[in-house]
Amino acid sequence: MLKDSNRSVQAHKYYVKYIQSIEKGKESTPEYIQMAAETVIESIQLPEIFQFDHLLTLPSVQALQNDKNHATLYKLLNIFAVERTSTFESFVKENSDYLKSVNIDHEAALRKIRLLSLASLGTKSREISYSDIASNLSIPEDEVEDWVIYAVSARLLEAKMNQLKKTVTVGYCMQREFGQAQWESLATQLKRWQSSIRQLNTVVDQIPQIKAQ
Repeated sequence: MLKDSNRSVQAHKYYVKYIQSIEKGKESTPEYIQMAAETVIESIQLPEIFQFDHLLTLPSVQALQNDKNHATLYKLLNIFAVERTSTFESFVKENSDYLKSVNIDHEAALRKIRLLSLASLGTKSREISYSDIASNLSIPEDEVEDWVIYAVSARLLEAKMNQLKKTVTVGYCMQREFGQAQWESLATQLKRWQSSIRQLNTVVDQIPQIKAQ
């Protein structure tokens, strides 16, 4: 349990780095498991933190799933790392008192998972309908524009809304997880940029010839 839930984001990052440096073979000791649990809880509590997949790679955090006191917390972390609003809502129904027991505010956590769900939609499609967003975030359709604005303010995405078509066009979106598929997508994007730069250089090289004519 966190003794001080008001530690800064910078302090939180320090704790993550410390957990990363734990000597192999000691990550499952009670002391480090407790530290990992507190760090996970804090990552969910802090409104500025939206990236969770890196925590799942830490041995001490992975040890939580086999610890009787923290297995539920590991499930919750996995939801914030890769799952959607509906999965979070199911978790809360099955573990009705859990969030309160670890000092996680339900409304704040729900807000965060909704924003993360919107980010997930943005990584799958450049154009998203209002109805799809409403369904995935478990919100009324007339609240969609507010949530897009919240996500943009949190720098989770860059997007334009078309109120007539009731669609959101995504220009940029935060990747919640970065695995092989994301690396391949990045490689493809870099090749496109490289091609565009080559075309631009060709045009620039032709400018003196055009002026000379």
